[in-house]
Amino acid sequence: MIQECLIHENRHLKGRFYILTLKDSQIAEKAQPGQFLHIQVQSSIQPLLRRPFSIYRLRDSFVDILYEVIGEGTHILSLRSKGEYINCHGPLGNCFSDDLSGKHPVLVGGGIGIAPLLFFGERLLEKSHTMELILGYRSEDDVIGLEDFNQSGMNVEVTTNDGSYGYKGFVTDLLKDQLHKDHKVFACGPIPMLKAVSDLCSQHEVPCDVSIHNFMGCGFGVCLGCVFPSHKGYQRVCKDGPVFNASHLIF
Repeated sequence: MIQECLIHENRHLKGRFYILTLKDSQIAEKAQPGQFLHIQVQSSIQPLLRRPFSIYRLRDSFVDILYEVIGEGTHILSLRSKGEYINCHGPLGNCFSDDLSGKHPVLVGGGIGIAPLLFFGERLLEKSHTMELILGYRSEDDVIGLEDFNQSGMNVEVTTNDGSYGYKGFVTDLLKDQLHKDHKVFACGPIPMLKAVSDLCSQHEVPCDVSIHNFMGCGFGVCLGCVFPSHKGYQRVCKDGPVFNASHLIF
């Protein structure tokens, strides 16, 4: 589904981080946790390609996108204003499964990879699941989203690489002390973090699903610009993912 969506708000959080709020009942009705929108940041052909963004939260007909300004596309997006319309394709991709088969969910996010976990965590809470949540950041300057997670009723543990906020270390430092065979881990973040989480889960025989972020051209599986290696060959992140069973991937 490609359509023009109304920008309800484009709010600066801190530093490089923003929340774009779109008002669109069709996307809000269809979206599932883990899916993404492929957004044309402006109507001109420069930049040519759309940018993929995980859906951070749904609130009635409002769709929140948490994003970080890291290049030309996201810089242009940060300048868009309330009342403007922006072209969106989606929701796209597969989603996190809330069929836990008796497993206890542990959600692990790193940096801007926390984005799909709020939506998923709130969906789990709606279904009366309790969960553990570990979020990792480089430093206190990069800590975002905590207020949203806490207000939703989730118990959050935080790590920073330099120890400037929360536990000093990596998400795996906390995760390794908590893992049990009755857990299932859901993770999103940088590829090195996902590899470390996947390896740790494999050692403890704990199932793990990961959400992969990758550069995309088309967003619907044709251009093959976002492929990721797996034991079954290259998988298209936009079409076969972005959520994968971690044991199927080759990091």
